Amino acid sequence: MTLAVLDVSVTYQAGLNPPGGFLENRGIGHEAAGAPVLESINPNRYNVFFYSNTTAFLTSLAIIILLMNRSFYVSEAKVVAPEIIVVLDMVGLMAAYWAGSTRREQTAMYTLVLSAIVLIVIYAVYAVQLVPKLPRLVDDVLRRRVRGPRRTTSTTKHGRRC
Repeated sequence: MTLAVLDVSVTYQAGLNPPGGFLENRGIGHEAAGAPVLESINPNRYNVFFYSNTTAFLTSLAIIILLMNRSFYVSEAKVVAPEIIVVLDMVGLMAAYWAGSTRREQTAMYTLVLSAIVLIVIYAVYAVQLVPKLPRLVDDVLRRRVRGPRRTTSTTKHGRRC
Protein backbone atom coordinates (compact mmCIF):
# COMPACT_ATOMS: atom_id res chain seq x y z
CA MET A 1 0.00 0.00 0.00
CA THR A 2 2.81 2.38 0.90
CA LEU A 3 4.61 1.70 -2.37
CA ALA A 4 1.42 2.24 -4.36
CA VAL A 5 0.89 5.61 -2.66
CA LEU A 6 4.51 6.55 -3.36
CA ASP A 7 4.07 5.51 -6.98
CA VAL A 8 0.93 7.64 -7.33
CA SER A 9 2.81 10.62 -5.87
CA VAL A 10 5.80 10.21 -8.17
CA THR A 11 3.77 9.72 -11.33
CA TYR A 12 1.49 12.63 -10.44
CA GLN A 13 4.51 14.88 -9.95
CA ALA A 14 6.07 13.67 -13.20
CA GLY A 15 2.81 14.51 -14.97
CA LEU A 16 2.87 18.04 -13.57
CA ASN A 17 6.57 18.54 -14.35
CA PRO A 18 7.51 16.48 -17.42
CA PRO A 19 11.19 15.77 -18.16
CA GLY A 20 12.96 18.88 -19.38
CA GLY A 21 10.34 21.17 -17.89
CA PHE A 22 8.33 23.67 -19.91
CA LEU A 23 9.27 26.26 -22.51
CA GLU A 24 9.51 29.74 -21.05
CA ASN A 25 9.63 31.58 -24.36
CA ARG A 26 8.34 30.76 -27.81
CA GLY A 27 9.60 27.26 -28.59
CA ILE A 28 10.95 25.42 -31.58
CA GLY A 29 8.55 25.75 -34.49
CA HIS A 30 5.07 26.80 -33.44
CA GLU A 31 5.12 25.79 -29.76
CA ALA A 32 3.99 28.46 -27.36
CA ALA A 33 5.39 29.18 -23.94
CA GLY A 34 4.29 26.52 -21.45
CA ALA A 35 4.63 23.59 -23.86
CA PRO A 36 6.73 20.65 -22.59
CA VAL A 37 10.35 20.82 -23.74
CA LEU A 38 10.51 17.08 -24.41
CA GLU A 39 7.48 17.35 -26.71
CA SER A 40 9.13 20.08 -28.80
CA ILE A 41 12.45 18.17 -29.00
CA ASN A 42 11.14 14.64 -29.53
CA PRO A 43 7.34 14.29 -29.83
CA ASN A 44 7.42 10.47 -30.05
CA ARG A 45 9.40 10.12 -26.87
CA TYR A 46 7.09 12.58 -25.13
CA ASN A 47 4.06 10.51 -26.19
CA VAL A 48 5.70 7.35 -24.79
CA PHE A 49 6.41 9.20 -21.55
CA PHE A 50 2.91 10.67 -21.33
CA TYR A 51 1.01 7.43 -21.92
CA SER A 52 3.27 5.21 -19.83
CA ASN A 53 3.27 7.69 -16.93
CA THR A 54 -0.53 7.86 -17.13
CA THR A 55 -0.71 4.04 -17.14
CA ALA A 56 1.52 3.84 -14.07
CA PHE A 57 -0.57 6.49 -12.30
CA LEU A 58 -3.90 4.79 -13.01
CA THR A 59 -2.69 1.28 -12.16
CA SER A 60 -1.29 2.55 -8.87
CA LEU A 61 -4.66 4.09 -8.06
CA ALA A 62 -6.33 0.77 -8.94
CA ILE A 63 -3.95 -1.08 -6.58
CA ILE A 64 -4.78 1.30 -3.74
CA ILE A 65 -8.52 0.91 -4.30
CA LEU A 66 -8.28 -2.89 -4.46
CA LEU A 67 -6.14 -3.10 -1.32
CA MET A 68 -8.62 -0.98 0.62
CA ASN A 69 -11.51 -3.34 -0.19
CA ARG A 70 -11.81 -5.98 2.57
CA SER A 71 -13.96 -8.37 0.56
CA PHE A 72 -11.23 -8.55 -2.05
CA TYR A 73 -9.16 -11.01 -0.02
CA VAL A 74 -11.83 -13.75 0.03
CA SER A 75 -10.55 -15.93 -2.82
CA GLU A 76 -7.27 -16.53 -4.55
CA ALA A 77 -8.83 -15.62 -7.90
CA LYS A 78 -9.35 -12.08 -6.68
CA VAL A 79 -5.77 -11.80 -5.47
CA VAL A 80 -4.40 -12.48 -8.97
CA ALA A 81 -5.88 -9.21 -10.27
CA PRO A 82 -3.54 -6.98 -8.22
CA GLU A 83 -0.60 -9.11 -9.35
CA ILE A 84 -1.47 -8.37 -12.97
CA ILE A 85 -2.00 -4.69 -12.20
CA VAL A 86 1.39 -4.50 -10.45
CA VAL A 87 3.07 -5.93 -13.57
CA LEU A 88 1.31 -3.30 -15.73
CA ASP A 89 2.39 -0.65 -13.23
CA MET A 90 6.02 -1.76 -13.47
CA VAL A 91 5.89 -1.68 -17.27
CA GLY A 92 4.45 1.84 -17.18
CA LEU A 93 7.10 3.04 -14.75
CA MET A 94 9.95 1.54 -16.75
CA ALA A 95 8.68 3.00 -20.03
CA ALA A 96 8.20 6.44 -18.46
CA TYR A 97 11.70 6.28 -17.01
CA TRP A 98 13.15 5.28 -20.35
CA ALA A 99 11.32 7.98 -22.29
CA GLY A 100 12.00 10.79 -19.87
CA SER A 101 15.47 10.15 -18.51
CA THR A 102 17.83 10.25 -21.49
CA ARG A 103 18.75 12.64 -24.26
CA ARG A 104 21.63 10.98 -26.05
CA GLU A 105 20.93 8.07 -28.39
CA GLN A 106 23.59 5.79 -26.82
CA THR A 107 22.24 6.33 -23.30
CA ALA A 108 18.69 5.81 -24.52
CA MET A 109 19.59 2.45 -26.06
CA TYR A 110 21.43 1.37 -22.90
CA THR A 111 18.43 2.29 -20.76
CA LEU A 112 16.04 0.59 -23.18
CA VAL A 113 18.04 -2.67 -23.13
CA LEU A 114 18.30 -2.58 -19.34
CA SER A 115 14.54 -1.96 -19.00
CA ALA A 116 13.80 -4.80 -21.44
CA ILE A 117 15.96 -7.20 -19.40
CA VAL A 118 14.19 -6.21 -16.18
CA LEU A 119 10.82 -6.58 -17.89
CA ILE A 120 11.70 -10.05 -19.17
CA VAL A 121 12.84 -11.13 -15.69
CA ILE A 122 9.62 -9.78 -14.11
CA TYR A 123 7.54 -11.54 -16.76
CA ALA A 124 9.42 -14.84 -16.27
CA VAL A 125 9.06 -14.73 -12.48
CA TYR A 126 5.39 -13.83 -12.78
CA ALA A 127 4.72 -16.61 -15.31
CA VAL A 128 6.52 -19.19 -13.16
CA GLN A 129 4.40 -18.20 -10.15
CA LEU A 130 1.12 -17.99 -12.06
CA VAL A 131 1.22 -21.29 -13.98
CA PRO A 132 0.85 -23.55 -10.90
CA LYS A 133 -2.06 -21.40 -9.66
CA LEU A 134 -4.08 -21.56 -12.90
CA PRO A 135 -5.87 -24.90 -12.32
CA ARG A 136 -7.03 -23.78 -8.85
CA LEU A 137 -8.10 -20.38 -10.17
CA VAL A 138 -10.09 -21.85 -13.04
CA ASP A 139 -11.69 -24.40 -10.70
CA ASP A 140 -12.59 -21.65 -8.22
CA VAL A 141 -14.16 -19.47 -10.91
CA LEU A 142 -16.12 -22.40 -12.41
CA ARG A 143 -17.40 -23.50 -9.00
CA ARG A 144 -18.65 -19.99 -8.28
CA ARG A 145 -20.51 -19.86 -11.60
CA VAL A 146 -22.18 -23.22 -11.02
CA ARG A 147 -23.11 -22.53 -7.39
CA GLY A 148 -23.88 -18.88 -7.87
CA PRO A 149 -23.15 -16.23 -5.29
CA ARG A 150 -23.42 -17.16 -1.65
CA ARG A 151 -26.44 -15.89 0.22
CA THR A 152 -26.18 -15.04 3.83
CA THR A 153 -29.17 -15.37 6.10
CA SER A 154 -29.63 -13.68 9.36
CA THR A 155 -31.87 -14.53 12.24
CA THR A 156 -34.04 -12.34 14.38
CA LYS A 157 -33.76 -12.30 18.13
CA HIS A 158 -36.50 -14.97 18.28
CA GLY A 159 -34.50 -17.42 16.14
CA ARG A 160 -36.46 -16.97 12.91
CA ARG A 161 -34.72 -16.58 9.56
CA CYS A 162 -35.13 -13.35 7.61
